[in-house]
Amino acid sequence: ILLNMAFSADSGNYNLDTVNDLGSYLDEVFISPASGVFDWRNEYKRGAYFMNDVVHINKISDKSVNVPFLLNNYFRIDKPGKYTVNVKTKRVSSPESGDSYKRNQLVLTTNPVSFEIIPLSKTEEVERVQKISEKLKTKPSPKETNDLSNQLAFMGGDVATAAKVWYFLNPQKDFNNGYHNLYYGLFISRNRPLVIKLLEEDLRNIEREANYGVLHTLVQLRVMSEDQNLELPSNKNLKEILEYRKTRAEAIGREYLNELFQSLPLRKERNKAKTAMVILNFLRNEKDKSEYIERLREIIVSEFDNLYTNQQELMLEGYWEIVKSPTLIPSLEKIVANSDPKSFSYGIRKSALKRLIELDEEKARPYVIEEIKNPKSFISIDILGSLKDEFLPETDLALLEQIRKIGQMKERGEVAGLDLKLMLAARYSTKAIYGELLNIYKSSHSKWQNGSKGIVIGYFARHNDQEAVKLVEETLENLEIGYYHSFFSSLTKINYPKAVNTFLLNLLESDEPEKSSIAVWLISKNGGKENKEIILARYKRWLEKWEKRREEFSVEKPSAEISRQIGFQINVVSSLLNAKSWKLSDKEKEELSKTCFNESCLRYFPK
Repeated sequence: ILLNMAFSADSGNYNLDTVNDLGSYLDEVFISPASGVFDWRNEYKRGAYFMNDVVHINKISDKSVNVPFLLNNYFRIDKPGKYTVNVKTKRVSSPESGDSYKRNQLVLTTNPVSFEIIPLSKTEEVERVQKISEKLKTKPSPKETNDLSNQLAFMGGDVATAAKVWYFLNPQKDFNNGYHNLYYGLFISRNRPLVIKLLEEDLRNIEREANYGVLHTLVQLRVMSEDQNLELPSNKNLKEILEYRKTRAEAIGREYLNELFQSLPLRKERNKAKTAMVILNFLRNEKDKSEYIERLREIIVSEFDNLYTNQQELMLEGYWEIVKSPTLIPSLEKIVANSDPKSFSYGIRKSALKRLIELDEEKARPYVIEEIKNPKSFISIDILGSLKDEFLPETDLALLEQIRKIGQMKERGEVAGLDLKLMLAARYSTKAIYGELLNIYKSSHSKWQNGSKGIVIGYFARHNDQEAVKLVEETLENLEIGYYHSFFSSLTKINYPKAVNTFLLNLLESDEPEKSSIAVWLISKNGGKENKEIILARYKRWLEKWEKRREEFSVEKPSAEISRQIGFQINVVSSLLNAKSWKLSDKEKEELSKTCFNESCLRYFPK
């Protein structure tokens, strides 16, 4: 049942949000008579409507702008007869009344539209379901698939219900939104016990891998069946209803989990491992899962090689603390050693290498070296740099050539690749390539971004800190203050030699608050605890200078000069509170809070 709202304006400045979402808060649809009409969407949402995360804004003029929508996305009509529908909508707003985040929404009501519903016989339902199924087999276009799946989803009879469940359990390739439509179709079906029965049969079929989506949908359907006769919630009792449904969902979910757990010995290889993963995923938010964990870990680890790539990646990233085991080392080596992109994705190789380093650095080292030497590798420095080795001389020449090639880049898109290679050099390269890398820097750095310059100077600082300081000074001569943060963050990302700390301590004394702010933040992040007293002494001198102008820090619109000093105080306070090498005592925190000149500073201290 396709309706269309048409909007136009003879004059004025009005906007129209044309986004069409199942759960939109913008439209309230009224249908009469209500008898014989099932408000399935309201039951599914249970009053929990939220603002859309996307808006499609159109200007309204004297030419109509149309917003089509399917009434079936709101109601299932079970009785034949004549019905009337109209919509109360908040789609129109007037930007003249405020900014884009506080639009003045107008509440408009459409004219009523009437239509007649005639019954569909069982024979006609069978014919229609067969016709839809035949068309879906022909691999229709995305639009046709969307239309066909909607037609099937909106049918409420048992024949259509069985077909919906089949498609839900057997997702078709390139089905696009079809799967999404048929999922909602399960909640539209009249015979909910039939939907539950068919889904339960699939979940209990030990020849099929358990599916988290099936389990989650079953729980939803069961909860809805239980509270179907409850009065739909108003705003004041919505929280109670949602809490009730959450409690029941947990209890029902436990029933199914126990069944699946008991079925594990009867399942084989990947089926067993996938089912164990479904149980683990469903237990994610439960506090007491100890009765399952050991058995699930044992199964997943023993069958890890039989899992699909995306399942392996999920275990390595989402459930590592549960499945972590030295037994996985051969499996991880197998993944990392296979660089065929058709067999293993970038994601799984990255995850496998990270976990291999964590379990056994000696076994991981040759793979890390080969990865660094590979010019096409883009695995992050956080992973590749996590070995305890101070240097990896085996990678020197490879990195030098990679940097030489990328360093002559013409396209900005290659910057990320350059930064990674420079960080790897800063982390592992020996002094053997110092001279050649310095020559590359001098000939190419004018084309590099500030972050790239900072990273490579970090390498130079590791081997010749005095020369690195000179390079820093040369860079700052042509660097605007706004780029200091990017430059110094990159400079200290990998290495933090003594000469850099000394340079930053000198910068801390600057009368320019932006420079001294950057210095105090970097020192607290990277420097040793001996810097604490130096920062406190600098702060004390600042307090003595600005105490007499304290009142200016609390005015509604402080001057530009005072705003800069506010920024400095906030940076000092947050840096002292969050330093890496020291922790302030409660008494020190209390004393520090007393130095704050305004509320912006005080917010860093818990009430």
